[in-house]
Amino acid sequence: MRAQDVLNQQPDWGGQNAITDADIVARCDRCGANYALSKCTFDQVEQEGIYSCASCSDTLLTVVPYVEGTELRAGTGYRLGAWVFRNSAELFVRGLKIPVSWKPAL
Repeated sequence: MRAQDVLNQQPDWGGQNAITDADIVARCDRCGANYALSKCTFDQVEQEGIYSCASCSDTLLTVVPYVEGTELRAGTGYRLGAWVFRNSAELFVRGLKIPVSWKPAL
């Protein structure tokens, strides 16, 4: 699942001005580069969407299905309807900042 599809499913997003991956910018924590998700490497693994930095290949965002009945604790992601954003990079959507929600184990 792509980030743009998840955001466009949300009542306060999308609508007439649909969001595209080009509208979502990630700031890589490892190399400091800023890229629109449309310029990042995207891999689909079953239902998970994984965006990687175009410069250093670090994982920036993983979009995963929400598992009903699970509790999201701080640092494990943002629930957006039936999906969860696990972003290890700051995201900016048309100027709105979505802070880092998850740091992978080193």
